[in-house]
Amino acid sequence: MHDCGLLGRLVPPFQAITCRVVRDFYHKYTVDEHTLLTIRNLERLVDPPEHRRRFASIARDLESPELLVLALLLHDTGKAGEEDHAVASVRLAERLMDEWALADDARDTVRFLISHHLRMSQVAFRRDTEDPEIVREFAALVGTEERLKLLSLMTLADVEAVSPRR
Repeated sequence: MHDCGLLGRLVPPFQAITCRVVRDFYHKYTVDEHTLLTIRNLERLVDPPEHRRRFASIARDLESPELLVLALLLHDTGKAGEEDHAVASVRLAERLMDEWALADDARDTVRFLISHHLRMSQVAFRRDTEDPEIVREFAALVGTEERLKLLSLMTLADVEAVSPRR
């Protein structure tokens, strides 16, 4: 779909990130490649290796896995511009969700995931997760078990898609 241009026609914000390079220490793929790899990482949980079975179990329990796929597809579309990419990605997603007439609860979930797609890795790797206040803040942000599952899987898929495995 991407190679023939169909994905960009169906999801116009995706066109602007095609072949877009992010120059930083972490990202080794263009934004479009990274995005498609996040979705592939999620798909790999259907028949996972041993060390990913717990995540596969979480994925099977999702109420609406398609919302996670949509959030992954749109989470970095804001990298085509100069502003905070999460904010820009939410704005671009809003337009698309308007066109597609997504239900309010689905929109809330996609908006939440895109807005906070970096938060779990920031907390896990840069904050003291033994500090009860940090845990309370994160729990208040996430709010529900379903959102925690979605954000966990999004973080896994996103982190594993920044560079080739060695």
